[in-house]
Amino acid sequence: EGKNMDTDADYVYIYFTLPSKNKVEGGEMYVSGELANWAFTSVNKMIYSQDKGEYECSMLLKQGWYNYEYIFVKNGETSGEPSFFEGSHYETENDYLILVYYRSPKDRYDRIIATAVAKSSRQDSN
Repeated sequence: EGKNMDTDADYVYIYFTLPSKNKVEGGEMYVSGELANWAFTSVNKMIYSQDKGEYECSMLLKQGWYNYEYIFVKNGETSGEPSFFEGSHYETENDYLILVYYRSPKDRYDRIIATAVAKSSRQDSN
């Protein structure tokens, strides 16, 4: 319910990247999940950048929380392999960015007042 369309947007372009030393042959890589209606289309298809060594995809999404995964779909198939890049959940390592917001009762915007990074993996003490 903001007044400035340039800074109060409900929709933003989200840029997804997936590092990969080489392009995987024999299929295509997609950003998959409810954000793409669980479909594999040109909207959520990732393009490989040889210069950057990564797959890239930009999607226009409504601001909010999304669960997604990277799916490799072999040529001629309609379903994909989530574990191709993602692996299984065994020994999963995650990095979390924690953002703390504050909104004054008189303001119509949130301010970031603190940030932190947390890791789920155990670091070797060596």
